[in-house]
Amino acid sequence: DIVLGVLLGLAAIVTTFAAYKASLISDEVISNYNQGIRKVDEASQLWTEGNQFRAEDQAVFLEWMKAVQTDDIVFADYIQNNLMSVELLAGLEWWNEHTEVSTPFTEENPDYRLLQFDDARALDEEVEKHFNAAADADAASDSYEFVTVLMAIVLFFLGIAGVTARRRLQTGFLATGAVLFAASLVILGLILI
Repeated sequence: DIVLGVLLGLAAIVTTFAAYKASLISDEVISNYNQGIRKVDEASQLWTEGNQFRAEDQAVFLEWMKAVQTDDIVFADYIQNNLMSVELLAGLEWWNEHTEVSTPFTEENPDYRLLQFDDARALDEEVEKHFNAAADADAASDSYEFVTVLMAIVLFFLGIAGVTARRRLQTGFLATGAVLFAASLVILGLILI
């Protein structure tokens, strides 16, 4: 009876510990997913802003090209000196030196860079880190919850052993509970490592 009482008490403690750890880690999961979602929103806004600037630069570039193609040098100079963004001017300079490329808006052009895209890429990397951390924490939480379930089964078998009058059944339930308790401790130990 003492062995049964000790096992019941230890199983209750381990169950509580595993449930507590699962709860703590679940908070971490939620926190990482929330942070990741906020970063997705920020990145999305930057991608949209960058695309708007790029579309504006492309429209200005097309008007400049029309003016150049029609030999309207005055209008082409006006566009280049007054309407082109700093980024487009830098990209245009590179493009003029690389005539094999049809547009300055190519990935090959190192001089046409929009900071919004760079910032959005950096945020996308942060998003991936947060989501990976959330997934890892969720897996750890699931492991603790598994231990909690095993311990509930242990408590069931030990509880039945405590109320069974037949010695043979009591020993069987006690042994089954003890084996599951030991397995749960091994699993818990692996999680904690």
